[in-house]
Amino acid sequence: MNRTLYSTALGILMSGTCLADDLPTLAIHKRDGECTVVLSELLSVKYTESDMMVNMKDGTQLVFPLADILVMELGQQPTAVGGLFPHAAEPYVITDLQGKILSEGKGGPFVWPTQKGVYIISVGDKSKKLILK
Repeated sequence: MNRTLYSTALGILMSGTCLADDLPTLAIHKRDGECTVVLSELLSVKYTESDMMVNMKDGTQLVFPLADILVMELGQQPTAVGGLFPHAAEPYVITDLQGKILSEGKGGPFVWPTQKGVYIISVGDKSKKLILK
């Protein structure tokens, strides 16, 4: 009985430690998909009459028409995903297992799929399997 209790407590403690390494993010759900911004890479957010401008620390700027934004929410991104490709200035492609392109762009932040599943992310000549739970 005690052995089971200790094993369960250890499992809960270890899973909590893994979650503590996640990066805080801002997910912007738009009519045509989702964009996720890692908060530590965010410099400022400014608004005009019609747009939201997200300024990143690397000097890039993302512009979202306010009419296209459905929901914005804070969340977590595993650091393992954030650190997969250190040279985020290269073009990237995210595909499903059938090879259908779900997202592509150049530089960060990546536009992640919104549904659970297994995906392939390719940056430059490197590819990784990504499992969204």
